[in-house]
Amino acid sequence: MRVASKFVLAIVLVLVLIRTFEGILMVRGETARLDAAIERDAELFGRILRSSISNAWMEDGKDRALELIDAMNVGSHPIQLSWIPSEGEGEQGLKSRLDEDSLKMLTSGTTVSMRQRHGDEGEIQHFFVPVGVPGAEGAIHMSERLGDRTRYIWHALFRELVAGGIVLFTSAFAVISLGFFVIGRPLNLLRQRIKRIGEGDLSERLMLRGHDELSTLATGLNEMCTRLQVSLERERSETQKRIAAMEQVRHMDRLTTIGRFSSGIAHELGTPLNVISGRAGMICDGTIPLGSQKIHQHADTIRSQADRMTQIIRHLLDFARQRPPRRVKADVADIVRQVVELVSCLGYEAEVHLETVGEGASHVAEMDPVQIQQVMTNLIDNALQAMPDGGDVVVRVQSTTMESQECIGASAGRFLRITIEDKGAGIDENDLPHIFDPFFTTKDVGHGTGLGLSIAYGIIREHGGWIDVTSSIGEGSCFAVNLPQEDS
Repeated sequence: MRVASKFVLAIVLVLVLIRTFEGILMVRGETARLDAAIERDAELFGRILRSSISNAWMEDGKDRALELIDAMNVGSHPIQLSWIPSEGEGEQGLKSRLDEDSLKMLTSGTTVSMRQRHGDEGEIQHFFVPVGVPGAEGAIHMSERLGDRTRYIWHALFRELVAGGIVLFTSAFAVISLGFFVIGRPLNLLRQRIKRIGEGDLSERLMLRGHDELSTLATGLNEMCTRLQVSLERERSETQKRIAAMEQVRHMDRLTTIGRFSSGIAHELGTPLNVISGRAGMICDGTIPLGSQKIHQHADTIRSQADRMTQIIRHLLDFARQRPPRRVKADVADIVRQVVELVSCLGYEAEVHLETVGEGASHVAEMDPVQIQQVMTNLIDNALQAMPDGGDVVVRVQSTTMESQECIGASAGRFLRITIEDKGAGIDENDLPHIFDPFFTTKDVGHGTGLGLSIAYGIIREHGGWIDVTSSIGEGSCFAVNLPQEDS
């Protein structure tokens, strides 16, 4: 509405200026016409008066002519006549009241007029009419009070003001009404539509009547919404396809990890199966009597070994199961503990030790447990592979306060920091900038796809965190996973 208000205000101001200028010109014109009428009437009256006084002067003498001049004055009439001699006391003579040019005009027989203001009487128009009689040294003085003229001018000005006010009020009302309906309302509709577009609503269409610029703008806005909606649908479809492809790649990475784990898992399951088979055979062939105490001990052994195999298979199925991403509040320490239990049965020479820093501290964060399990499995498995001759892999979980990381857009706050530290061969400094690149690997052909760390880094970035890496040749590597923490 601000544009419409400014537009209406500008038009009203222009109308005010036009009407004011027109009123001034009209009043000035009326004043000029009135002054011209006064001059014309005075000139005509002066000629008649000069003819009458001249004849009386020549026929009856000066005294009779002066008596005739006095006799023409009528009470309070605005026009008064008098005789003013050329010489007189004070300002009573012509020479004291007129300048030389005016005196020359009188001498040549021309009527002289002048206007003066006389205190409370207001403006008075003076006319000096020569009589044209030899020996008549003086002139007829004809004075007219202009009070009626002033009142007429003020009345004319008042009429113009009233008429102008009516015209301006009517025009302003019409302009405001048209401004609201023609400009204000369409602009308000456009503003509301643009606001809804900013909020993501692209379905509604704005229809404005007419064929002006605003309706053209509304049509262009509708076409833009249509194109944006098509692009948004295309982008949403492509995003869903990319997410599905990424999830498929991550699932394939988990299956690849399971395939690599298969020999170790088979060995880990073989031992309890042999124990179960042996103990069950002893019970079946009667080596152990059914009523003896030992049969209960063998049954407990069979159950414990079966529970062990069940736990291994459950961890394996949880790791391999494909499902949509789902974030919940979970304890990172529990997830890492499950991963440690899973990889501990793979037959590596090295051993994994889990440490939680801060007794009683919360290690809860909002995450997808399966995805974080995949990250931890990749990192711990890489650490174990880095020490083929044995050693210790230390996994620490702690809650800490960290500063903002502007390079990745992470704000300062509480973070869960999971470090996986090994004493392996380390990573060459030239390879460090590329370890998270897809398909980059330093392993032998057939021993790695180069996707594990890339997938792990992508998962952590989706969770709002990042991975730090430090490594030295011959001293080992340390991968630190940082996740934003939620209150438990």
